[in-house]
Amino acid sequence: MDRCANKTEKKRLFLIDGLRAIAIINMVLYHAMWDIVNILGVSVPRYTGDIGHIWQQCICRSFVIISGFCFCMSRNNFKRGGIVFLAGIVISIVTAVFMPKTRILFGILTFIGSAMLFTAVIDKGLKKVNAYVGIGVCAVLFFLSYDLRYGYIGSGEFTVKVSEILYNGYFMTYLGFKDKEFYSGDYFPMIPWIFMYIGGYFLNKIVMRYEKATKVLEKRCGLLEVIGRNSLVIYMLHQPVIYGVIIAVEKIRSMG
Repeated sequence: MDRCANKTEKKRLFLIDGLRAIAIINMVLYHAMWDIVNILGVSVPRYTGDIGHIWQQCICRSFVIISGFCFCMSRNNFKRGGIVFLAGIVISIVTAVFMPKTRILFGILTFIGSAMLFTAVIDKGLKKVNAYVGIGVCAVLFFLSYDLRYGYIGSGEFTVKVSEILYNGYFMTYLGFKDKEFYSGDYFPMIPWIFMYIGGYFLNKIVMRYEKATKVLEKRCGLLEVIGRNSLVIYMLHQPVIYGVIIAVEKIRSMG
């Protein structure tokens, strides 16, 4: 959710803003549907089934990849990472106080902020890695560690059980070893998502080599540009606004 600006040519990649805007619009709609289903009690089978899960995954993966892609274009990733991480902390505090049953701990903002800070630390080393090799390794590691929260790595017949000793406490949960007692309405641990984030980093290295691709990314997107540039603010405000509207509707229904 960080802004993208080409430091070398000082040209903004407006299409990235547009893609981020599409992701944030979908996130607002997804959370609105969540409130309708879980607060108003409206039955929407497709939302609670596979289609809803695929929708949710497309949204969050878009944010992670776009943020990783934009890492190389940010002037100060330590500053940006710190801001996004603190925004995640604010979300955690607010939801813990006002919505304890659906609190958000180690959510998407906390992860993206952490990923920016971590990648900033190892950036010099990543620059030495071939981008094609890097993105391939990241894809494999993401796939192999995707079910780490459930106690194993690998897939199908090729799985390895991870020691239960590691699944203890908040810090290990933050890393990806989810404690059995932990719950969160939005959980994005460092593993496996850091591999997708760094995959976005390498994707930038590949795409930006081609002038034609850069020209496409510089295409204007109108209103989507504005939405994309303000995605962090929208993310911070959208759920309280939607929640307030849903509560108002519920009260009107009860009065009728």
